[in-house]
Amino acid sequence: MKTTQSSRCARLLITATLACLVGHARVATSQDALGHRVRSSDPTVAALLARAAEGSATFRAELATIDATNGVVYIEKGLCRHGGRACLVSVESAGGFRLLRVKVALQRSDREIMASLGHELQHAIEVLADPYVTDNTLLFRFYQRETIPCCSGSISARVEHPETTGSRRKPRPRRDSRFTRNWRNR
Repeated sequence: MKTTQSSRCARLLITATLACLVGHARVATSQDALGHRVRSSDPTVAALLARAAEGSATFRAELATIDATNGVVYIEKGLCRHGGRACLVSVESAGGFRLLRVKVALQRSDREIMASLGHELQHAIEVLADPYVTDNTLLFRFYQRETIPCCSGSISARVEHPETTGSRRKPRPRRDSRFTRNWRNR
């Protein structure tokens, strides 16, 4: 009787271990598709990043550009100040790397979220192209220098809703070839 109970326990332990390993392998594969330097701990965001990379050469090029820098971009779900759809919220340095944090609101269609992610990756590329942007103060100064005046043209308006010349040159999400009709919500 003890042998049967021990066998069941052993089988249960092996099954649980295999289930954990399979789940871990799935997450690792999803992250590998994104590149090593664009990450998310949120499964929804990670899935949308992978889907965008799968369907868009432009998005893959943005990921490759970031992979070639000393930056790591963490993208998590969250709300931006003043109702923005997605935003680059911080930069910090650690161990020779620059860590960028991006928030994205998930209360929209998958297509709109993927477009916002591509737009924020473009901002990340612009920031990573300037080796002197290593903290939030220098990020603020970067946006003071690089943004297009909006609203009243004040610095605070530009920093709260920063749009760089480079990101404005990118197509608007609705017209962007990255996000064609075959990317319908599922």
